Amino acid sequence: MTDQAVLTASNIWNSTVPSSTVFSLSTHASNNASNGTYIAYCFHDVTGYSKFDSYTGSGSSGLTITTGFRPALVIIKQSSAAGENWYMFDSTREPFNDLQIALKADENVAEASNSAKAVEFTATGFKIKSTNSALNTNTATYIYCAWAGGQDSISTYNTTGTIDSRVKASTTYGQSIVSYN
Repeated sequence: MTDQAVLTASNIWNSTVPSSTVFSLSTHASNNASNGTYIAYCFHDVTGYSKFDSYTGSGSSGLTITTGFRPALVIIKQSSAAGENWYMFDSTREPFNDLQIALKADENVAEASNSAKAVEFTATGFKIKSTNSALNTNTATYIYCAWAGGQDSISTYNTTGTIDSRVKASTTYGQSIVSYN
């Protein structure tokens, strides 16, 4: 993951349409150079659980993105310009709206807290409560990944034992989001 904009070279992908088990690459140096090491993250939407899409920034606070479920984790990246980070917002570390603490997936920082980059999780998606270029510049394109947590994506603190923890578990989809200190 980098802070670069989306690559638009025509020779990045092979002309073969991806299937549920295979995707094809061309010979572009950014994703298929000789002796290169790469990783591909391949996702698909699962109704009521995950959504992978894009939105166009409005430049006004309150832009609503509909996923069809209450997210527990959202990752956002501006794809139409270079220089913006991958921002990860979750309701485990910050269970109450507005979410202002983010992880930057492409930087070596613990957490980034910034009230100018606020997101609110709703029952049917999320709201961008920012006009910051990282999340909501007018006419800019953003990609996002959203996942639901447990049954309602709401959890309580567990203070039993020697550490405080918060867990969102999905036995249906086999994943958990855990926070502890």
